[in-house]
Amino acid sequence: MDFYDYLIIGNGIAGATAAETIRERDPAGSVAVISDEPHPLYSRVLLPNYVKGLAAREQVFLRKRDDYQAKNIMLLQGESAVRLAVRERILHLAGGRTIGFGKLLIASGGRPRPLDVPGGELLGVSRFQTINDADLMRQFLAGANRAVVVGGGFIALEYLEILVYCGIPATLVIPQPYFFSRFFDAAGGELLQDNFRRHGIAVIAGERLAAIEGENRVRAVRLANGRTLDADFLGIGIGLVRNTAWLGAGVLLTGEGVAVNEYLEASEPGIFAAGDVADFNDIILGFRHSHGNWGNAFRQGDCAGRNMARPAEREPYQSVTSYGIRSLGLLVALVGYASNGPGIETISRLDRKGPAYGRYFLKEGRLVGAALINRHEERPAIQALIKSGERMSDAALAGLADPKFDIAALTP
Repeated sequence: MDFYDYLIIGNGIAGATAAETIRERDPAGSVAVISDEPHPLYSRVLLPNYVKGLAAREQVFLRKRDDYQAKNIMLLQGESAVRLAVRERILHLAGGRTIGFGKLLIASGGRPRPLDVPGGELLGVSRFQTINDADLMRQFLAGANRAVVVGGGFIALEYLEILVYCGIPATLVIPQPYFFSRFFDAAGGELLQDNFRRHGIAVIAGERLAAIEGENRVRAVRLANGRTLDADFLGIGIGLVRNTAWLGAGVLLTGEGVAVNEYLEASEPGIFAAGDVADFNDIILGFRHSHGNWGNAFRQGDCAGRNMARPAEREPYQSVTSYGIRSLGLLVALVGYASNGPGIETISRLDRKGPAYGRYFLKEGRLVGAALINRHEERPAIQALIKSGERMSDAALAGLADPKFDIAALTP
């Protein structure tokens, strides 16, 4: 049985960053990264440009296999973890191989949520999580004449941007009452949907997929209300399921992933988690939550790597994450904890002429997050206000509801 001082599950930006950080801080320790994909690290952020033909495939890759070898990092590709024996410090892989470890980082991310309808295996049915998914999408789009996208989040936004760019007519089916219902109120969701319609996208909200029809390739989709939509391309963006089933009972899990403290260490000493799979204790906000964006995964990977390599110098993870995407001419961004939850109150403002929109999330009078459309210039001020932890005055709360108010006026 092989043994590594540091074993990392996942070769996304969190896992790869952690491996390199560990190597910088511990030149002698043995490091291995296990990946269920046959590729070195690549940028998921660049995948839409690759699908549109704006970036070559090789430009998507951030590392070569030689880069791992040069840093004495063992990259085990095409391997999947199936069981973790915590007390024995042994990981069991799908092929029967076992690996011992001193410290473990769980950076296994997530996989697309299963689609429980008939026809999901037909050609033309697309997921958008990996570079292999992007390869398939390029093939499917080359022969597509009519598309349907199912979803109400960031993956659906990426599908729509690609389809409009490729000139393929599309219908968006939103399972929720309106788009981005997790982050926006109805006014913000409708602002996005109006923009979709201006770009020729038909929008059907509050409806679910019942079946995918076709013999070899998708030819139509049937909705729960019985309506049928012609389509030879179907993009699925209904969320992710975190890859934690292999952990068993040895590591404390929550509904959001692996429970870790402010140092990103799990309930079992020496086991850490970072990225999409980490439900971390946020000492800035004062409560536990998870984030599913690239920047957060990078910073958490770096923090976990530092704390694993030099525990005597460990530092808490402190970051107000921010993520943005340009969608059909609109800049959509999330800052901090921008989601409904226990004790969360919200204030919204809408400027239809701009157009611009902001929804601000507060807990116990403190700003904890924001969801924005065309208000990207507010992001630094919002981050500063969140970090300050100060309660908002009545005047400040009134300002957040005013479309013309400059939020930067609230910062020191």
